[in-house]
Amino acid sequence: MHARIQGNLRISNPAPRVGDIVDVQIAFTDSDADVGLPADPIKITTPLRNAGTVWIGPFTFKIDGQELVTDSISVQVEEELNFNVNLFSVRQVTHNGENYLITEHVAAKPKKGKPKFARLSKTNIAPGLVLDEITSSETYGGSKNYAYVVYKIIKNDDFNKARQLLQPAAAQATPLESNNGMEKILFVALMVSG
Repeated sequence: MHARIQGNLRISNPAPRVGDIVDVQIAFTDSDADVGLPADPIKITTPLRNAGTVWIGPFTFKIDGQELVTDSISVQVEEELNFNVNLFSVRQVTHNGENYLITEHVAAKPKKGKPKFARLSKTNIAPGLVLDEITSSETYGGSKNYAYVVYKIIKNDDFNKARQLLQPAAAQATPLESNNGMEKILFVALMVSG
């Protein structure tokens, strides 16, 4: 009888919304396996249809009589955005013990050309923190002009617990870079606990 081989699941977007399609990666790393394991992660795409906590997995595969089983992961799925308004959203989420910052921008359709999306400026980040962009996407067309960016929040050695992520902006500075004519973007201060 063959032993079970455990696989790990990872998702591409740690904070999806209803209607998003997420990529699930499955990696098997057991060096004692009796069968040849895939060298690259297996990728599965799945649409998200409901808000709330969604569980993905476990998945079971059989190769030459050997059972390959994955773990399962929970994902917090947010409600779908209203694409009929001009909006910029910033939210912080924790997924698998890691902190992420997600920016989303729904832009009005310009008279000509593509919309220009606002992006977070990384020049006003508190000392000891780094925002590492891990994924982004822009969608154009019809009434859906939408962009999102997912940043992983990395704490350096000099990070102090419960420090403010975005420092209050001085009068001449803004936490956002905007070149699309948005008249007002509210400053959002988020906390990261350590």
